[in-house]
Amino acid sequence: MKKENLSGQAHQKTPKKRDAEGTRQRILDAARTRFTKSSYDLVGLREIAADANVTATMISRYFGSKEGLFREVIADSFKLTQAGPVQLNKFSGAVARHFMSPDIFRFSSNGFDPTQLLLHSLMSPTAAPIMAKAYYEDFVKPLASLIGGDDAEIKATVISSYLIGLATLRVALGSPAFRARNMEKLTALVSKTIQDCL
Repeated sequence: MKKENLSGQAHQKTPKKRDAEGTRQRILDAARTRFTKSSYDLVGLREIAADANVTATMISRYFGSKEGLFREVIADSFKLTQAGPVQLNKFSGAVARHFMSPDIFRFSSNGFDPTQLLLHSLMSPTAAPIMAKAYYEDFVKPLASLIGGDDAEIKATVISSYLIGLATLRVALGSPAFRARNMEKLTALVSKTIQDCL
């Protein structure tokens, strides 16, 4: 919507809005990178602010607090449908290929990786319950709905815990079992285990 200034010339308020959206996105991108690479408790707002080229006060203005910023960072990060519609008959194979893929060690172009973020958050008394709720709401619950039946939530919970265990062994602990020569066999076993649970 255009408004006239005192000189009678029309001016547009869109750029200011665009600047605000851009600033917010820069903060989120910086926070995603920081929380991916380090524990929640070791990341400071000043570090994020410096990465985003803003002040810590501005972060508080946009997100309220470090906790509020973290909630925004993980929002939708674990959505079951993030990569597109999920077909139950292809779910076990797709998940197995993802967790056995070399890409699990690579950050995205903006330095964000949900698996690393989850693992770095588990020991934080502040971040862990926020992460647990987000993981349940965005992954476990939708998977249970997709599975259907009386034991759907139990099955979805077991599958989810299995995947977190795999991620911990492979990414955090660097288990030697995950050698390149074992990947084909491991992928098949992971897929079968998930399918058996389904």
